[in-house]
Amino acid sequence: MTTFTEPELERNMRAVAHAVAQQELEGLKVSEATLEDMRRAARGEIPPDQVIGKFTPGLSMSQYSGHDHYLDPASGVLINCFGITDAATLEATEADLVAARSRDFSLPALERLQFVQGAWPV
Repeated sequence: MTTFTEPELERNMRAVAHAVAQQELEGLKVSEATLEDMRRAARGEIPPDQVIGKFTPGLSMSQYSGHDHYLDPASGVLINCFGITDAATLEATEADLVAARSRDFSLPALERLQFVQGAWPV
């Protein structure tokens, strides 16, 4: 178990709220069980890897298989703007970009962004 200071705990809980908001922006619903696991990890009661591990076992670049014009024919990896043809490198890059995006936007900033894009009225 990890002990957080009050500011760290507040930051962690905001991160959970932002992650849920991002999922909702994508049209996905976070289950109550998952939300509770995320909160427990944010409070330091369980390691974050325990929560993440529930989602990653079934996910891999191999999900993009078959004759698909979105795949690099030589590597079978999803064609991307970085020119990455190695599945592990692409997965790591995607994870880094999502983490950076999550860190850079506060909920009010996301609301303003969505207003600019016309997604919802503020």
